[in-house]
Amino acid sequence: MTELILDGMTINERLFTLGLMEKFDCAIREHDREVAVSLLVKAKLTEAQASETVAVIFQNSEKYGF
Repeated sequence: MTELILDGMTINERLFTLGLMEKFDCAIREHDREVAVSLLVKAKLTEAQASETVAVIFQNSEKYGF
């Protein structure tokens, strides 16, 4: 059921809908890769997609507001 709700949403929309946005932002600010990836997996990204997303955010943190 959750997958149907999340279909077509951006990552931020998924995190917000699931109530994970603040936890994700905190994990990124603390450079906690493991937590950030696990939250993205909860938002229905694959492990590979989540890892790549977190790596890109860490490399370009100012661009993403961190």
